Amino acid sequence: MSEAEADPAVRLNRMTLMFVLAVVLLNTLSLGIVSPVLPILVKQLANGNTIQAAEAVGVFAAAWSAMQLFFAPVLGVLSDRYGRRPVILLAMLQLSADYVVMALAPTLAWLFVGRLFSGMAAAGRAAMFAYAADVAAPEERARYFGLLAAVGAVGTILGPGLGGLLGQISPRAPFWAAAGVGVLNAVYGFFVLKESLPPSRRAAFSWARANPFGAMLILVETKGLMGLAGMMLLANIALAAFGSIYVLYVNYRYGWGPGQAGLVLTVFAACNIAAQALLAGPAVKRLGERRAIVIAFASGAVGMVMIGLGGPILLWVGLVALAPVNVAVAAIQSLRSQLVEPSEQGRLQGAMVSLAGLAGMVGPVLFAETFAWSIGPGRGLNLPGLAMLGGAGVFALALLLTLVVITPKAKASGGDSGERAVEA
Repeated sequence: MSEAEADPAVRLNRMTLMFVLAVVLLNTLSLGIVSPVLPILVKQLANGNTIQAAEAVGVFAAAWSAMQLFFAPVLGVLSDRYGRRPVILLAMLQLSADYVVMALAPTLAWLFVGRLFSGMAAAGRAAMFAYAADVAAPEERARYFGLLAAVGAVGTILGPGLGGLLGQISPRAPFWAAAGVGVLNAVYGFFVLKESLPPSRRAAFSWARANPFGAMLILVETKGLMGLAGMMLLANIALAAFGSIYVLYVNYRYGWGPGQAGLVLTVFAACNIAAQALLAGPAVKRLGERRAIVIAFASGAVGMVMIGLGGPILLWVGLVALAPVNVAVAAIQSLRSQLVEPSEQGRLQGAMVSLAGLAGMVGPVLFAETFAWSIGPGRGLNLPGLAMLGGAGVFALALLLTLVVITPKAKASGGDSGERAVEA
């Protein structure tokens, strides 16, 4: 019996499991609940100026991703040093406090400060997943991580819809709701959550371990990973064309408020989850990684064109067309995991999280500025969807890179073919 299994503090019981699941649900719910209203609140604080609001939303999104990039490894290492429980509870209280700050924010500067600290607090997920690994037996970890992923998906679906409904009362109402739920969950956790990491198993804090860029060296050291990382980076940047300015885009072009915007975001999240759960595995198995990725990126490009050029009906079709991009993401994950040893998988995942953070910093600013230009100095072009078309172009670049990075193997005697990743 391991030390973790022998310590009563780390035994997984129903109340602890409920708390862990509730924290993950709150985390994704609180992020989604403000997504339909944050751009509207930004626009209000910008005195109704859509151009200024678009620029601010891009900066807000980039700053939030930057906080995730830098603080996820820091909070993870802090939890190794001081235990999971204090990091989790403090992160939850901080997230709730940040939502109160944003609910009361009188200016864009105050809202920006709240957004910065909410990004830092949301990075506390690193400690939560470490807690799950501590309390579950090795043979049960896959099951519990699956539960965490499923609950997170529920929050992703419910958040925008709930935020859209509350946003019809006031753009600030969803922030109050997210803050209240966070406080209740933190109080519950204070009495229920036991520490999962005994002092004897804790590690000294090290900035070298907490450095997000150190992990990215694996992309250079391992042949083939750089090209796959480039494909993933481009995919994440392309998706930012939709995620960063969608609410302002449909508000400007169609006059949609938080309710309609939240409904579309909920449908979009549901389509993504369906693609992840139902489409990715069969598509890769039937088509192979290379063809599955190419078709998925092509579908993403077509979807972005529909959203950027079409009317409301084509927007809905475009949302569905974007969902298969998740197939490409799953296929890239499969390929890259084959290139490193099991002992390097954690380092690889850390590098990819850091890369996603970089995409989250670049994409929102790029496309928010594009949208601001298209409805401002470039208004004469009559292309308010120019940023979406830019996203389609980035998907096209990802498709071309795929054709270079992944080359088909010669057909085997049985007629099957596969792919191999090569360094680009």
